[in-house]
Amino acid sequence: MTDSSTFVGRMRRRVRIAQINSAIMHSLFSLGLTVFGLYLLAACTYCQNNTIAGYLLAASLSLGGIWWFVVVIRRVRRQRTPEGDPLRIQFQQFGDPEDIAREVDRDFTDQPFRMHRIYIGERWLCYAWKTQVRVCRIDTLVWAYMERVRHKLNYIIPIGTTNQMLAWNRDGSAAALPVRRKKNVVLALEALHHAAPWLYIGYSEVLKESWNNDRPDLIAGVDHRHNEELLRRKLATQQQS
Repeated sequence: MTDSSTFVGRMRRRVRIAQINSAIMHSLFSLGLTVFGLYLLAACTYCQNNTIAGYLLAASLSLGGIWWFVVVIRRVRRQRTPEGDPLRIQFQQFGDPEDIAREVDRDFTDQPFRMHRIYIGERWLCYAWKTQVRVCRIDTLVWAYMERVRHKLNYIIPIGTTNQMLAWNRDGSAAALPVRRKKNVVLALEALHHAAPWLYIGYSEVLKESWNNDRPDLIAGVDHRHNEELLRRKLATQQQS
């Protein structure tokens, strides 16, 4: 297990607290559904019309609540194992989880961890909010930009907007990282540009078109820019020495 005084340890502790809160909420909902089903089952005893339909509905609600509770318990038990640890699952994409954890700790030495915040290091990007956990190695990214998401009730009534950073990987998948304020996304993008100036930062229709139709060429362009940046840094180091 990771030392809780490290960045990864603090991140893991926060994620586990969020998992416990989620499990409690789902357990309460499942309990409420089961109790409501039992209440209907008892009420159907006095029904004179549609008794069979009432019994079926009550039984479905009760069994659904029990099944929901069982699923929650199984999920909690799995999350407590190494195989179900969300951080370990993220780390093992890049190699041995223990080695990756140490690399991430070195990247964010002495930094506190807060949920709903995007952390950008020299090599790693980390994020967690509620039960969502994302860890990305920066050299696997290609394109990142800010997106405003409009939320609607029943797809009709506007109820507000949120901001998130979309970070696209070489395999075509994206990490959607919602944050509270637009300013926080802007700062995260600036930090990402500073750490990896070869990445494409910011949205444009041209980049969207290239990503959808000419992704290999776009990735090749990132690799070319990366190699140029490495060469520039090497020359700068040689001149300083």
